[in-house]
Amino acid sequence: MKLFVSFLFLFFIAGPGKAQLTTNAASVNIALIRGDSNIVSKTLLYVDSTATLSVAGVLQKKFSPLGAYSNRKRLSPGSVPFTYFLKIFVCNNSKKEVSVYLNPGYYFKRMELYKLKMQPERIENTGNISGYTKLTLAAGEACYVLVYMQALKCEFNYITSVFISDDFIKSYK
Repeated sequence: MKLFVSFLFLFFIAGPGKAQLTTNAASVNIALIRGDSNIVSKTLLYVDSTATLSVAGVLQKKFSPLGAYSNRKRLSPGSVPFTYFLKIFVCNNSKKEVSVYLNPGYYFKRMELYKLKMQPERIENTGNISGYTKLTLAAGEACYVLVYMQALKCEFNYITSVFISDDFIKSYK
C-alpha cells in the first residue's frame, strides 16, 4: 500500500511539470524557418462576406482552419468582394531578433499585418516586398498576427500561408 501511495504521489508531482514543457502545437517558431515553410495547417481563416468588419470586430468572430476552406485554392468570382483574415500564432524562441516574410496568397490588392496584443497593432515597415509582408519578432516574443486581405478580381486567386526566411526571399521569388 505504501508503494502504491508513493507511486501516486510521484505521478501527480511529475505529471504537471511534464505538461508545462510542451509547446503550443499550433504555434510557428519563426527562428526555426530555413528557406520556406508552408504553415496552412497552423493558420486560421475568417471570411467577411459583408466586407464591413474592422480588425477589432473580426477578433470577436470564430475563425476556422485555413486548410478546411474549400475555396482557398481558387476564389470564386462571387467571393472577390469579400475580405479575408488570417490568424497565426507566432513566436521567436531564439536569443536574437528574427525576421521572416509572409506570403498569404496570390493576387490581393491590399494586405495589412497586425500584431495582436492588448490592442491590434498595425505593422508598418519599409521591408515589404510586393506580395510579401515582413514580420519581425524580438527575442522571446510570441503573439498572434492577423493578416487583412482584399482580393483582386482574377481567375487565379489563391489563399495560402507561407513563411520565407529573410535570407531566402530573393531565391524564393
